[in-house]
Amino acid sequence: MNAVLRRMQSTAMYRFCSICMHTHKVKQAINDNRPNLSTFDALVLMIKVIWVYSVRNWRPEEYFENDYEHMSKSDLKDFVPVNEYFAFRDGFIRPEACAITEDKWKSYQYFQDYYKRLAFKIPSKAELDESATMADLQSFFNLCGGKSHDFIIKPLALDSGIGVRKLRIEAGFGKDFLLSLVEEYPDGAIVEELINQAEAFAKFHPQSVNTLRINTIRTDNEVHIFLPFLRIGRSGRIIDNTHNGGMLAPIDAATGTFCAAMDMKNNVYPSHPDTHCQIEGTQVPLWDEAQRLAIELAEKFPYTRLVGWDFALTDDGFSVVEVNSYPGIPLVKRHFREEFEWMKRQSYSD
Repeated sequence: MNAVLRRMQSTAMYRFCSICMHTHKVKQAINDNRPNLSTFDALVLMIKVIWVYSVRNWRPEEYFENDYEHMSKSDLKDFVPVNEYFAFRDGFIRPEACAITEDKWKSYQYFQDYYKRLAFKIPSKAELDESATMADLQSFFNLCGGKSHDFIIKPLALDSGIGVRKLRIEAGFGKDFLLSLVEEYPDGAIVEELINQAEAFAKFHPQSVNTLRINTIRTDNEVHIFLPFLRIGRSGRIIDNTHNGGMLAPIDAATGTFCAAMDMKNNVYPSHPDTHCQIEGTQVPLWDEAQRLAIELAEKFPYTRLVGWDFALTDDGFSVVEVNSYPGIPLVKRHFREEFEWMKRQSYSD
């Protein structure tokens, strides 16, 4: 039965019926990208978007993000839709991996030696033991110097930079401070020492920690790197994620140089629009070291073959920021059909 269902889901007719049941998503994508169309033109465009989803498995937003109507035949052939990639990616996910990577505290505990900074878990409301947690928080604060200064706080289970902010902890804090954090993060959070970012990455946008993403796929014989890129913040925000206004600069893995950055609206930036720092053509510092670290980590994590590793660059080298067992396709690099087919051959041949 499952095999029959999978075959049904892979058909154009199934996708056509599916998208017709969710026409509100098509309408929303049209309203966001072509808000001033007449009723007739909007209807014609809706039919086109549904057709592209049915035949090519493109999400409605992809139609506009990639300017489908003006893509060349070679670009269309090389394009990998998000849904196709996700179907491939999700085949690798195992519960053991998710239990670690979807909880930032468990990730920190598993890869603690690679984080190179201290961290503390703010328990959820259900887990909170006020006296014990206060004692542990005070010990953590003392280990970090015992003086008033800034930390970073992140929800345990959210992604895309949601809920991440700087946290000021003052000497002499009391239970009211702890309870306010539990109230703000009822499902728990992780407090980390701030990362002192090296100038080579800070120069692009010093207000955010600009993180290097290296995706790895592990076969039975070796680990391969694919689709590396750098996230870069904008407009003074502390978050570098594209969903919070940031940009992505793809990396040519062979040469270790940055390509021009792009944002969620497909704007291209050879240099940073705020700092005017050159991005395109700039050499990635310690690129060989970054690749070796990603491969080493992939070999130490047997629960899934496909992982996205986020690194920060400090004066002491790279440190882990987060681990992702559901790495997405960067918006700026969906034209990778050749690499994608190679990945499938490698994984399915094992």
